[in-house]
Amino acid sequence: MDILFLGTAATLPSKKRNVSSTAILLDEGILLFDCGEGTQRQMMIAGQSFMRIRWIAVSHFHGDHILGIPGIVQSMQLEGRKEPMFIIGPGGLAAVLKVMRLAGFLNNTFEIVPVELAGGEEFSFEKYTLKTAEAEHSVRCLAYRLQERDRPGRFNPEKAIELGLTPGPDFGRLQRGESIKLAAGEVTPEMVIGPSRRGISIGYATDTRPSAQIEKLMERVDVLIFDSTFDSSLSSRAMETMHSTSAEAAELAKRCAADRLYLTHISGRYSDPKILRNEARNIFRRTYVASDFMRYTLKHSD
Repeated sequence: MDILFLGTAATLPSKKRNVSSTAILLDEGILLFDCGEGTQRQMMIAGQSFMRIRWIAVSHFHGDHILGIPGIVQSMQLEGRKEPMFIIGPGGLAAVLKVMRLAGFLNNTFEIVPVELAGGEEFSFEKYTLKTAEAEHSVRCLAYRLQERDRPGRFNPEKAIELGLTPGPDFGRLQRGESIKLAAGEVTPEMVIGPSRRGISIGYATDTRPSAQIEKLMERVDVLIFDSTFDSSLSSRAMETMHSTSAEAAELAKRCAADRLYLTHISGRYSDPKILRNEARNIFRRTYVASDFMRYTLKHSD
């Protein structure tokens, strides 16, 4: 599973940063968190096919987070897409997509499935679940956690042999959850398979103030991608606009015991984001400032 940052700017694009979009590259397809204007071009530059997008999770309906959707859909239509695409977002999503359709941006050459969620609701697909919390912004907004399903525990062949089994088909049966009857008694999967192993998780929260519900959602997340529009000298501005500072992002990452923090939604006033990085690292060491086309690979730890 890879994270590919496609747009890391707040509100307006710049020469170095496009507006919000982050691609999660899965074996099963691509999930986009937000889809600002110009996202499909960013994907082309990054060597990724927009035809692999199967899910778009929209945080809210401000233009810098959704105006890339019409262009991507029209390009998909021109390329002959038939596979459905799911667009997930807060209440009102279906109405927004209807307006896009009435304006001629979307047609019916393939199905676009709107999935409206309230904070606390979930959407499951393949081996993943998108969990949500209400974000604190000027409009209805969602924070997301992408959670991979837990993997089965490790099979212990030495223990199985010790219990009287011989290597072969019975090993496979145990790993599929079946029990094996022997003259000396029954061998159950629990006797030879360890505890389930936690799946990979990614948290995404932008255009928001820190909050208790987001902290709970992001507990022990592997990677937290969080709003860092301002540095602490502009904390009053952050509160006024319902955004966050880099220090606030770091404090939340520390409280929820995240493994790694990426700061995003960077204001155009920061030509050099070191001030944001340094401020956050004083609180949470494993902090990085996301930049367009930055890529990070997540691997299972066991």
